[in-house]
Amino acid sequence: MKQYWENLTDKEYYELCLERSHFWSNMSLNEYESRCANFKLKWENRPDSEKEDLKEIYRKSIRKSFGCKESWIEKACKTDLNKLGYKPLSQHSSLFIDLYVPELNLAVELYGTYWHSDPRKYDESILHPHRKLTSKEIWNKDAKKQNEILKYHNLIIIWERDYSLDVLVRSIQETNLASPKGFNLWTSLTSLKK
Repeated sequence: MKQYWENLTDKEYYELCLERSHFWSNMSLNEYESRCANFKLKWENRPDSEKEDLKEIYRKSIRKSFGCKESWIEKACKTDLNKLGYKPLSQHSSLFIDLYVPELNLAVELYGTYWHSDPRKYDESILHPHRKLTSKEIWNKDAKKQNEILKYHNLIIIWERDYSLDVLVRSIQETNLASPKGFNLWTSLTSLKK
């Protein structure tokens, strides 16, 4: 499976990732929970040695998207930023920014529906099965990181469900048009500058 994904062209990879994104974001909560329960059952039935091997792979940052080092949204965003003439850097600084655009002093955070508990899908009291935090705790943790980033950079946050080239372009334009008196935050969740 990993070899299949590594042999895809960038365009094929991008299209498949967009397709997968729509599949997951349009899935009902019941179906999603059922899939999670099935995955948990398969995981529990694996031999311990296999579990340790998989944990080691994860520890080495081979995550998401069947062994790719970048998630589909990170790869799509990086490709789109290159198309727009920018040279983004991955995992910039000790703040672990998803992408950084030096020309604009712009941090780009790409929030997955599941890992960041998109408030349009998750109630604040829901306990995240992997992060062991409630949605509200995840949002507070994200807000703390955002405030840290805003001490040094402009910041845009694009949620997985909202990602498109148009949204990326609009976020960059609106951030550039913002007041130069301080660093600015733009998020696709509300499409408002904060």
